[in-house]
Amino acid sequence: MCALAVPKIESKIIDTPSCIYKKDLNSIILGSASNSRFTQDQLERCANVDWITIYQDHNDKKGKLRKIDGGVILNLEDLSNLSEETFDSYLKHSNPIKIVPFKEDEENKELTEEVAYKELWCTHKKFLAEGSHNTRIMLFCDGTRVFLSGNVGRWGRKDNLFNLNFQQTISKCNSILKKYDLPPFTIGKSERFFSQFDGKSHLKRLYGAVVTRLDINVNFATGSPENAQYLIDYLQARSMSYVSKSVSGRSSVQWGKKGGRLYTKAYVKFEEMLRHCSSKKDELAVLTESFAYQFAKNNGIVRIETEIDRKTLSETGLRDLENITMSKLVGVAKIKIDELMNDIPLGLEHFEPEKVFYKKEHKKYIKTLAMWKSGMDLKAFTVISKSTFYRHKEEILKISGIDIEQRYVEGVTVEALSLISKISLEPVERPENYSLAIDWEAPELNVIDLTRHLPTRKQINEALLAVVPTQEFLNTNLAEPNHALIAKRNAEAKERYQMRKLYDIKNQDKRAY
Repeated sequence: MCALAVPKIESKIIDTPSCIYKKDLNSIILGSASNSRFTQDQLERCANVDWITIYQDHNDKKGKLRKIDGGVILNLEDLSNLSEETFDSYLKHSNPIKIVPFKEDEENKELTEEVAYKELWCTHKKFLAEGSHNTRIMLFCDGTRVFLSGNVGRWGRKDNLFNLNFQQTISKCNSILKKYDLPPFTIGKSERFFSQFDGKSHLKRLYGAVVTRLDINVNFATGSPENAQYLIDYLQARSMSYVSKSVSGRSSVQWGKKGGRLYTKAYVKFEEMLRHCSSKKDELAVLTESFAYQFAKNNGIVRIETEIDRKTLSETGLRDLENITMSKLVGVAKIKIDELMNDIPLGLEHFEPEKVFYKKEHKKYIKTLAMWKSGMDLKAFTVISKSTFYRHKEEILKISGIDIEQRYVEGVTVEALSLISKISLEPVERPENYSLAIDWEAPELNVIDLTRHLPTRKQINEALLAVVPTQEFLNTNLAEPNHALIAKRNAEAKERYQMRKLYDIKNQDKRAY
């Protein structure tokens, strides 16, 4: 058996009823909420498309388009060990792959007899189309379906501080396809039908492009690198409805999981540019002197990015190309931005619970906040019950923006909350002197001789013969337990238990103080 990577040779508007979620979201997408910190127009002028995954089936040219992929993964089984009777029986039902391998000699290469292989399975890899500045997108065509995925706006450019809108992204996608002699993505038509098998309504695409992922981001200017970090410190204490939160490093925070429903992340942009830069001194110097880096650092740019997955696009009626507009995409992203930004308190010099929770019905929260500020882990449910914790958490978060589920950090948690109220936070439009131009030529696809990448019968036999049992293994009595190995594992388990106890005692001592 062997698995090998072998490079390969070679408008109408939809008139269907709305999905159940579309009606609910349209009221938010098309009409800005009265309590929104940022208007729809503000965000729409500043929003960018970061990633797109899109495909289109050209059934009218079925199998006739130029085939492009990154090679075929073949899983082959050598048939040289089969008996003649079995081999003859196999020939009647299938055609084996016959390869003429090369035999390596000192002087020359001589052709040897054919070797027959049975194909167990094969899959086509996506072709990585490379642009300048080490940028790549995934491209695939099997003769009928054209597929493209990647950060198209970033492709062929030095940075992606600012990017294209949706229509510009589609135009750039089509220009890339043209260079590879592939047809463009076009608008089309879908129809809805009811299945007799499950009684459910299904959407069938008749023709046109389908989008399965879109990332929308907005850059916010905080005024300085320090202010950008204060904003991230504050956001790291915020929670979102129905999704988990994770923190990776000091300058970023994520809500949800990659590839999940409306995955959202926020990060300091110039810090992210440094992380993606090579450690070489010359490349680092070029980056730090560039306009994009200086602009992001001096203005304290914090980016909030929302990934809209396939299921959300389908439920909101934004799956088909003809139904997608930048306004609708920004409306979906705006829901998450409002959830993070709307409750930032204003006019706080420093956080004093008595000044924020001044109403009579708020007194019960002051004791909980005092315990939280002392560094106690309230989520351990040792000082308050589980139901009380989650009830207080929801109300405190709603009133002050503080999430007591996150442990209090001296010098960060409350100070960031008070400082963030002084930041002038505004979405940023692309400056006039920032260029989105690219310089790229499509490379030729190489034709590679497949036979040189398949193993010879001799190589397969040598690999099989190399796996022989040692004398030590043959002398081992497998019926009796290995007492030495069992004693070693018990000792390791005991050591791990003792280390855990020491760790728990140390944490208890810390909480006591």
